Amino acid sequence: MTRILTKADVANVADYFIDLVPSFVSTTSISVSSGSAFCGGKSFSIPSALTKVFTSTFVAGSNGGILDTGTIAASKTYFIYAIRRISDGTGDIVASLSSTPAGVTMTNLAGWEVLSGSRVGIVLSNVSSQIINFKQWGNRLKLTDAIFELSTSGTVDNNNFNCAGMPDGISVDGEFLLHNVASSNTVATIRADTEKTSSNSWGGANLFLNTLSATNLQIGQRIRSRPDGLIWVNTGVSVGSATMELLSIGWLDYTTRRIGG
Repeated sequence: MTRILTKADVANVADYFIDLVPSFVSTTSISVSSGSAFCGGKSFSIPSALTKVFTSTFVAGSNGGILDTGTIAASKTYFIYAIRRISDGTGDIVASLSSTPAGVTMTNLAGWEVLSGSRVGIVLSNVSSQIINFKQWGNRLKLTDAIFELSTSGTVDNNNFNCAGMPDGISVDGEFLLHNVASSNTVATIRADTEKTSSNSWGGANLFLNTLSATNLQIGQRIRSRPDGLIWVNTGVSVGSATMELLSIGWLDYTTRRIGG
């Protein structure tokens, strides 16, 4: 019991948190549900849901600003962290372009700390600097509207494909739709994977058509992105004509420390 109560032993407990699930409120705001956390050897909680706005930098409390610095930018990945007030252990929420707690800008966070393992979610902004609508269950985020990533009738072989509907700078289990619309007498394929693979190792997704009549096929597939957020996409038509499409529909943030996520 004495050892359990020592600071050294407590500090060795793995980071985790319960609940603290983000949800979409508007194109300029999100809310995060109540919950508790044990991160960096310290405990803290958010006793009731907080609504936070992307129109200003961090201000404590519901309806306060959420950004660690600057203003909301276009086509960016925002990492959402639960933070702890040093004086009394009160919890709150901040958003940053940094994928790690150590990279969060602290200029507007005097008296607060961003502890290890405290990332509770990720949201994306669109080309108009608005939060993209989403629904989240635990660690699974579903985009309200699928985002077209690719539509082509030709050949694509891109091992560094950057999806607009996937987070940048972090690896997630991306959820995609592959769509192949082929005319009659067509041989066409669309493939995707974490990285470029050999022709006999298509572990990610493969929608191959060899059809005598016009065909429209679609499959759903989970593909893990690399730590930089990129994947491999390949398309080709050897006979006939086809339109091959890739759409992103959400992701599973498998590195988030949420218990029961």
